[in-house]
Amino acid sequence: MLRYTPGKPAAVIDIGSNSLRLVIYDGLKRVPWTIFNEKVLCGLADGLAETGKLNIDGRKRAKQAISRFVTLAKKMDIKNLHVFATAAIRDAKDGKAFVQEIRDEQDISITVISGNEEAKLAGYGVVSSIDGATGVVGDLGGGSLELITIKKGTVQTDSVSLPLGALVLHQSDALAKQIDSQLMKFPLHKELAGKSFYAVGGAFRNLAKIHMERKHHPLKVLHNYVIPTEEYLDTLSVITRMSEKALLKMAGVTSRRRAKVLPIAAMVAERVIRRGNPSNIVVSAHGVREGFIYQRLPDEIKR
Repeated sequence: MLRYTPGKPAAVIDIGSNSLRLVIYDGLKRVPWTIFNEKVLCGLADGLAETGKLNIDGRKRAKQAISRFVTLAKKMDIKNLHVFATAAIRDAKDGKAFVQEIRDEQDISITVISGNEEAKLAGYGVVSSIDGATGVVGDLGGGSLELITIKKGTVQTDSVSLPLGALVLHQSDALAKQIDSQLMKFPLHKELAGKSFYAVGGAFRNLAKIHMERKHHPLKVLHNYVIPTEEYLDTLSVITRMSEKALLKMAGVTSRRRAKVLPIAAMVAERVIRRGNPSNIVVSAHGVREGFIYQRLPDEIKR
């Protein structure tokens, strides 16, 4: 369990729907410094919508990655290690069984966080690192899209987790209507119009990298990268029409798995922006993992 121990490194293993990541921070603080960061694309949610189960190959890759990550944490003498899982694990029929296998094999505790908790943690990640943030946080992963309202650096109670992950959706003529139907569950226009949309998660970061490349932006720093709404929509429109081969040539798109899902991620982002009509899009490199740490800090450290 993650404990508040100032000056001691803390580690988080995030079992996501598309990727698994180990991040080791220099300590528990308002904005922790990353001293180690490794990601493995596993695709646990690939095919989940059709089978209701975790991807077989993804399970194998995930087990290997978790074993490696736990070993690394032990070798680095990390006392504060926390492991959590998100959409794919909580939605799959065999999610609980998979978690139990990992617990038995690695002798570790794993927390499966709910959709609303995931949204809240994404919100905490943003407010911990962007002063006075106001608008809506959107965390787009392989299995779900979380939305939560934030006002003047405070996370609100309005949140939702929607089955709009890039791995569980498929291209079709009805995709836009499918996305819009789910987005009706959150008052986007009321909470977002004229405010900022804070984009969290790997899919949103890759979309921002493509915008940077198209605009020849000189500073390749994603955190707090601000994009005017119309510019963002223009980039999204281009991405939804790009082939996998063309996407692989773009900055930040390093795998066929990522290139395959980016057009769907772009469509989800486009429907969110058109429905919410924000003043701009702000990319946050801090999300659920950093929010997980921030939530556990003493109030004086948060302030």
